[in-house]
Amino acid sequence: MASQKSIAIQKGNAAQQSIPTQKSIGTQQNNAIVKPLENVCNFLATGKCVKGDRCPCLHSWFHGDGFSLLAQLQDHKKTVTGIVLPEGSSKLYSTSKDGTLRVWDCHTGHCGSVLNLGGEAGCLFSKGPWVFAGAPNVVEAWNIQTNAEFSLSAPAGQVHATEVGNEMLFAGTQEGIIVVWTDGPEDNPFQLAAPLEGHTGAVLCLKVEADRLYSGSVDHTIRVWALNTLQCIMTLDTHSDAVTSLICWGQFLISCSLDCTIKVWAEKGGNLVHRRSRQSGNEFSAVFWEDL
Repeated sequence: MASQKSIAIQKGNAAQQSIPTQKSIGTQQNNAIVKPLENVCNFLATGKCVKGDRCPCLHSWFHGDGFSLLAQLQDHKKTVTGIVLPEGSSKLYSTSKDGTLRVWDCHTGHCGSVLNLGGEAGCLFSKGPWVFAGAPNVVEAWNIQTNAEFSLSAPAGQVHATEVGNEMLFAGTQEGIIVVWTDGPEDNPFQLAAPLEGHTGAVLCLKVEADRLYSGSVDHTIRVWALNTLQCIMTLDTHSDAVTSLICWGQFLISCSLDCTIKVWAEKGGNLVHRRSRQSGNEFSAVFWEDL
C-alpha cells in the first residue's frame, strides 16, 4: 500500500544488528522530512514517553522481523475508533470520532469515499458482506456486494459495540440496552426486536459464541444471554471496573477490564466460573495460562 503522506523504509541487515535502522520520509508538497530512527525508546514500555511522534527513538510498533511501515492513512481529524477489512474486499474501512467513515483502497492507499455518520463513531464491525458503524442512536449498515444501505435506529445513546449471531444483529448502547434486530426480507433485512435489558451502565463490548451472547459493561459485569430465548442466564461480577473487551478461546471466555486485570472463565456444571486472573502492570507482558 503506497501513501502520499508518509512512507517508512526499513534499511540495514537484520542479521548484523538486533534492531533495524529505519527512515521516515515525508513526501508532502512542502520540504521533505528525513528522520533517522536508530534506538528503541526506553520510556515507551512504561508509558512515560512524552514526545510522541517527535521522539527521535523507535517506538515498538516501528520494528520487528520482516515488518516495516508502508503507509500512514491520516485524513481523519480525530481519534480513529475502528478499522475493518471485510473478507474478499480490497477496501479498508475506518471510523473516527470526527463523525466520518472512510473507505481506503488497499492497493493505492487513497481514500475513495467519505461518509458522514452524523456524530462520533463508537465502533466498526464487519460480518460477511456487511459493514456496521455505530454512532449516537443509530447503526449504519452497508452491504458491499449489493451496495444496499440501511440506517437502523437505536434510540439509547452512543452505540459502542455491534455483533452478529444466530441471524441477529446486536448493538450495545450508552444507556446499557442491547438493541436487537432479526433477519427480514431482502428489502428490509433488519427487523427490530425486543431489546435486552439488565445492564446499569453503557455496554462496551459484545461477543457471540455458539448459542450465547456475552456483553461487557461499564457496570463492571458480564452478562450471558441465551440466543434462542434472548434471556439473561448468568451475570459475572468479579471485575471491579468497566469490562472493555471479550474473546472466546475454545472452552474459555476471556475478559479484560479497566481494573487492570484479564480474567479467564470456564464452564462448570452449566455455569461459567472464574478460573484465573492476571494483573497488568506498567510494562508490556505476554500472558499464558498453560495450566488451564
